[in-house]
Amino acid sequence: MMSYKNINSHQGGFAIITAVFVLVIVAAIAGMMGTLIAHGKQENALSLQESRAYYAAVSGLDWTVSRLDSGQNCAGVEGTLAMGAGTLFGSQVVITCTAESFEEGSNTITIFSISSVASLGQYGPDSDPTSKRYGSGSRTEFVSRQLSSSVFRVD
Repeated sequence: MMSYKNINSHQGGFAIITAVFVLVIVAAIAGMMGTLIAHGKQENALSLQESRAYYAAVSGLDWTVSRLDSGQNCAGVEGTLAMGAGTLFGSQVVITCTAESFEEGSNTITIFSISSVASLGQYGPDSDPTSKRYGSGSRTEFVSRQLSSSVFRVD
């Protein structure tokens, strides 16, 4: 008569090792996905801030050109503009202007070189220790955009 050995008696616990291994892998993947999502949200927010700063700089150029068209000179347009309510709220635009005039026949032609630097947010240490910003302890939402243009006026 043949005797049969119980094969399963020596393999106890192998399934638990596999289960723990799979759980560790799944947890690592979930952690990486969470990190990627957090970085993606920050990049989207920063991209929005960059767009706002760009359009604030464009607004600064437009404002300056309209003032120059109405007869003002560089002294009347240089300075800092603070954007009020709306999507550009919190933007600060610094306008610089230089003018060069010359005579051509009986006309005076003035060439204005305009620079509009828009910034949004704050740069430097975070003053709010309870803030949950990425990169704890420092502000990461500061953006700045600079646009330049030259226009001329014939008087």
